[in-house]
Amino acid sequence: MYKILVIEDDILVLENLIEMLEDSGYYVVSANNGRIGIERALQNKPDLIICDILMPEYSGYDVLKSIRQNPDLFDTPFIFLTAISDKNGHRYGMDSGADDYIVKPYKNSEILNAVKSRISKSLMLKQIYTAKIDELTKSISNSLPFEVRSPLFSILGFSQIMLEKTNDLSKSDLVMMSEYINFSGKKLLRVINNYIYFIKFNNYSICPEKEYISIVDNVAFVIQEAAFSIAMEYGRLQDIKINITDCPIQIPSELLTKIIEELIDNAFKYSDSNTEVLIFNNIDRGFTKISVTSKGKAISSSHIKSILSFDSDLPKTFEQQGIGLGLAIVFKIIECFKGNLAITAPDDKTTVFTVSLPVDTKKSNFTF
Repeated sequence: MYKILVIEDDILVLENLIEMLEDSGYYVVSANNGRIGIERALQNKPDLIICDILMPEYSGYDVLKSIRQNPDLFDTPFIFLTAISDKNGHRYGMDSGADDYIVKPYKNSEILNAVKSRISKSLMLKQIYTAKIDELTKSISNSLPFEVRSPLFSILGFSQIMLEKTNDLSKSDLVMMSEYINFSGKKLLRVINNYIYFIKFNNYSICPEKEYISIVDNVAFVIQEAAFSIAMEYGRLQDIKINITDCPIQIPSELLTKIIEELIDNAFKYSDSNTEVLIFNNIDRGFTKISVTSKGKAISSSHIKSILSFDSDLPKTFEQQGIGLGLAIVFKIIECFKGNLAITAPDDKTTVFTVSLPVDTKKSNFTF
């Protein structure tokens, strides 16, 4: 039985709605003002909310804003019920995140049809989303053990040798083994962090961009630091070529760093040593377009499609190199901050990742 919350300050209208919905087989929770309505929504986790707009203390818009900001309720179907019939009020309601808008006086069939339609759509979207996440989680689960074991074996193996043969190892041997342990530890940390990012973004009620605004002013510095950090891990500082024009970008510096690290890491994985990895940008129509170009094994069109659909087919072909989760996370971050990711392969040896992010001049703090 589906649960519906009705918030209406007109007691006669409220009682009529309750009776009509209960007669149609729905379980109804009610509130006669917005404040109580928010409390009831948090307590009961309804499958759908019907809410009047013009109410004392908390308006319907206030209720909707509170609902959309709550992790447990943000995707609950929301229907406005109001005597307001002007187009501006209707448009404002829909822009605020309402799913439907019914004007009084109404026919009972209008309410029932809207309720049935919105619940059906919500269930369908949840099923699609759940199936997609299950598929990606299964892919990660299949590949993650390899990703964890590989660096872990290096760490345990070299550290065991160092413990057992301390007196037999030269200084150069110790340095070499220490470098392998350090590299493997960083690789393992990246795998773990990527998994955390995946969980965090897929449990985010609202994309970070909608909750916080943060401006990166020193784009060139952030990109250079991230690129050089990955290049040092691969011993390929000489291969990095950077030409970045500074401009303010509306994204937290931590997430910009994450984007660059994953793109550079991917470029090094599938390019040969002593081949250049180029990073440059240009500003066009309010966006900065950051491109990372590498030569080696070009990415296939099917893999491009997988990444751009937030899929994780990459393990099926590139399992020995990585689980592909980093690129999926890059896409999700860019999507959340109203950007775009383009992937092209001009020839069978060249791959170009181009990240477009909005340029902005507003400033605020962000904690991710």
